[in-house]
Amino acid sequence: MVVARGATWSEAASEGCIRLRACPVGGRRSCGRQWGQQRQQRQQGRAGSQCRSFRPGPGWGRGQERSIQTYFNNNNNNNNINNNINNNTNNNNVLERMLALESAADVGAVEALLEPVLGLWGENPRHGTLCLAALGRAKQWFLAVTLLSAMAKSKLEINVFHVNAAITACDRSGQWQVAVQLFHEMALAGLQLDTVSSNAVISASASRGHWLAALMLFGRLATEGFQRDAISFGSAITACSKSGQWLSALGLWQTMSAIRIMQDTTTLNAVMSACGAKWPSVLALLGHMRSVMIEADAITFCTAISACEKSGEWLAALHLLAELTSASLGRNTIACNAAISACEKAKQWQAALSLLSGMLASRLQLTVVTYTAAISACENDGQWPVALGLLADMAAMRVRPDTITLNVAISSCEKGQQWQLALSLLCRMPAEGLVPNVISFNAAISACGRCGLWQRALELLKVVAAQEKVDTISYNAAITALHKAGRWQAALEVLRGIRTAGLEQSTVSLSAAIAACEQSAQWAAALGLLKEMDGARVGKNAITLSAAVNACAQGAQWQLSLGLLTEKSSRIGVALRAMLNNNNNNGNNNNNNNNNNNNERQRPWQADTHTSGAAVLAGLTAAELSQVTWRLARLSRQGLGAPQAPQVLAVVASAALAVPLSSFRLQEVSTLLWSFAALGVGESEASEASDSSEATETVQSFLRAASCEVRSRLCSEEGRHVEAQCLANVAWAFTTLEASDAALMHALQNELVRRARYLETEGASRILLAEFASAALEVVWACHFADQLLDVLVSALKPVLQRIGAVLGGSKLLPSVTISSLTLCSSSTTGGAQQQQRQVAHVDEPQVAADLGDRLVIYKPPGWQVDDFDDRRGESSEEQKERGRLSSFVQSLMPAECSPIFYDATHQRGFLHRLDVPSSGLILVATSYEAYYDLQLQLVTGHLVRDYVVLCRGWVPPGGRAREVRARVHWSAIGPNTETPSSVVAAGRPARTRCKVLAHALHSGEALSLLGIRIVTGRRHQIRLHTAHIGHPTVCDGLYSGRGTYNSDRSWCPRNFLHRYRLAYRNGEGK
Repeated sequence: MVVARGATWSEAASEGCIRLRACPVGGRRSCGRQWGQQRQQRQQGRAGSQCRSFRPGPGWGRGQERSIQTYFNNNNNNNNINNNINNNTNNNNVLERMLALESAADVGAVEALLEPVLGLWGENPRHGTLCLAALGRAKQWFLAVTLLSAMAKSKLEINVFHVNAAITACDRSGQWQVAVQLFHEMALAGLQLDTVSSNAVISASASRGHWLAALMLFGRLATEGFQRDAISFGSAITACSKSGQWLSALGLWQTMSAIRIMQDTTTLNAVMSACGAKWPSVLALLGHMRSVMIEADAITFCTAISACEKSGEWLAALHLLAELTSASLGRNTIACNAAISACEKAKQWQAALSLLSGMLASRLQLTVVTYTAAISACENDGQWPVALGLLADMAAMRVRPDTITLNVAISSCEKGQQWQLALSLLCRMPAEGLVPNVISFNAAISACGRCGLWQRALELLKVVAAQEKVDTISYNAAITALHKAGRWQAALEVLRGIRTAGLEQSTVSLSAAIAACEQSAQWAAALGLLKEMDGARVGKNAITLSAAVNACAQGAQWQLSLGLLTEKSSRIGVALRAMLNNNNNNGNNNNNNNNNNNNERQRPWQADTHTSGAAVLAGLTAAELSQVTWRLARLSRQGLGAPQAPQVLAVVASAALAVPLSSFRLQEVSTLLWSFAALGVGESEASEASDSSEATETVQSFLRAASCEVRSRLCSEEGRHVEAQCLANVAWAFTTLEASDAALMHALQNELVRRARYLETEGASRILLAEFASAALEVVWACHFADQLLDVLVSALKPVLQRIGAVLGGSKLLPSVTISSLTLCSSSTTGGAQQQQRQVAHVDEPQVAADLGDRLVIYKPPGWQVDDFDDRRGESSEEQKERGRLSSFVQSLMPAECSPIFYDATHQRGFLHRLDVPSSGLILVATSYEAYYDLQLQLVTGHLVRDYVVLCRGWVPPGGRAREVRARVHWSAIGPNTETPSSVVAAGRPARTRCKVLAHALHSGEALSLLGIRIVTGRRHQIRLHTAHIGHPTVCDGLYSGRGTYNSDRSWCPRNFLHRYRLAYRNGEGK
């Protein structure tokens, strides 16, 4: 029977494709109406005469026609057999010739082949069905549709089996739109389609992930009278699974259960696959299968393990793998690969290697996916030697690595600072028949950057740019390398290259460039980049602002620095101003006497907002909250701190606990703790504020919670990869706050010991090595000051610091003299050889008091400055001429080739400590980096002793034992004035001074006390401040005594009476 509307799709087929409607799934309204009319006709029993050719049933006319039927059967049997054989032969020949046609064959060529056999198909439509099915198996959808069109033109009967076969051919060929169009055309033509047809169309839509089209077709099955079966549901669920529509898949599964359609393993596997990373839902479905006695197969377990892998639930993945083995299904490569990937995402490289060994023992096939996942697990945990060992095993197992494998291996070398190996792997890729991609080059550039090889990083950038494979990450890696090398001009040049390449600058690239400007105090360039970020609407982060603020501070641009800290264009700035205004109001109410002292200081945030600080902080994220606190601390260090620190930080602490702390990154928790310590809110200080007990308790609650949070994070992957300076900030903060606990301090030290053991100094970046050494020494000081120092940490750091010194100094060691301690006196009371040494040089010039080869003892006369940093900023040329520079003196002793540390301001030019300009005494100077770190370790562990003799005003009460003064010292330079006196405030740093009365005297009727002093810490002006703090300022001190007293002292004592007369330390041999 001829299809009524066959011309629509047959004409489209003659043009080489099926014409698609605007709405292929839902059809037009007319289509919907005709489909609805078709359903009514089926319900009224009239659809059979219109849609199918009439065929008598098996019992029709059985009594009357039995003899006639027997007659025909007997007479035509041989003819039918012969005809079937001939037809089958013709069909096979035609099918082979059709399949042999070129893919570009036109419709006419196909119809010419079909013409001899179409006449024979009229008697047996089954031949057309077989031919269409064969074309479907061969994925020849075009030939199948053309055949269906030719049958229509030849007035042959087209039944539902023909259409189903054609739709299946489209499904297998991925032509879901053609299948949907064919389904609609047949329905509009009045052909009675069945569930098989609809299932085939849904399956075609599902195969290409068009879940919405599949669900719309599925929804019309019930409304149009089609019976939905397990296949229908399975196809719709599969469509949702391929598109990640897990909620829709679960809804379909629940509908199956509600209408009691039998579920099988395949259906539930599809539902589990749709859930993806929703591992709790997947495990719940697995439990449901057990409860309804549906047998799980290997695909079930692989799907469940894959869900755990995507979520990093490695323990659950291992448990499922063990269950798979016990279920007599046996492990397979896919399941083991998924389990290894789960371990890789959870940074469990040992578990990943254990699974790999288990696969070898079970003789499972190891694929490139297996090795790549295992190598990636090692890469994430910094186990680069293991990763390279696995790469070597691949060659032994004859498993060829792919680009992803080698990229992961290069990244592993990059994290392990193994730039030579990273470049070797990059060069190996062409030999393996692989083409390095941008990820390969980016990892290699980062590897060179981590090791300070900025020239090689730029060379790689040029190579990847020439191959047009460059992206923003490539430039970011190069800029970061230049930042670490302090090459700010080259960093700006590469930054301009991003625009030249037509790429967009990112926060990372601009932040790295600003950080490079910070290292060279290029504040103007840093501010220019900040303005560029605003113009390009590139977001700023904590690193960006911190680098710009530091650049301005190093360039003595303190007003610009304050302006950056108190900007009002961001949520952080608004919150900061609200906090400062509230605090300023409280401070004015409680400290009216301070107004006159602060009038000359510009406070750019005043009268800007009246919003409650607590209300603003409540809407901040974890990162924003840490930044607000950091800015408060920086302002405090600029001398504009909060007088009501416990109340201010109580608001911050409450907001941090409400976020909660688990949402903070470890770096952000470290920033919060550092800021709290810089603002000076410790237990002892807070307890003195009796009117703020509630605020104090809030702050202490935060500190206890932060201690537990940091301790738990140190055991995680985040703690193993956080910067060492973060560990130092935490240790310093808790020690400064006097809130440290033994468990936290031990955890910090154990993590530092682990890093020290795995630190590779050979070929590593000088900057990175120096940063690690500085952070390690900070942790040692904090733990020693808190009486929590572990011997294992000191033992682990000694050889590491020695190796770092050798790398920085080029392993140039000078001869040493064995001496356990050195006591030299520059006053007239010292005799013997020490006095003879002093008489060699003029009293107003520095001189070498002792030369131990790799360390010198220099006598500093009054009026000379220990310029361990660049202290010339903000000073006039006349001021520079008035005072001598001790660095110039030591640089004149040895050429730069012998002692490069004398010219290295980042290592304090070799000076281990300072002395105030008006004071005199002994200065310890390291002539090599090895000696420098050896002496620094002695200094932070309390083995370097510094003794002073001081003449103070007043009668200090005598005592048999030394008295210890504990008072926090705070110093801030407002503007160019570097001679601002220090002060004792809660926001200061911990400081301890031990003093003992040596003698009492009278001068012109005024009492004087001669003190012997030993300092535990070395804060700026510590001795002068502490003696003044206890009411006995040093003689002739213009900063910490009244003007009249100072003028009176100068009449008989021309300089500040403070002299360091003794140093005691160990030499390079530990004696």
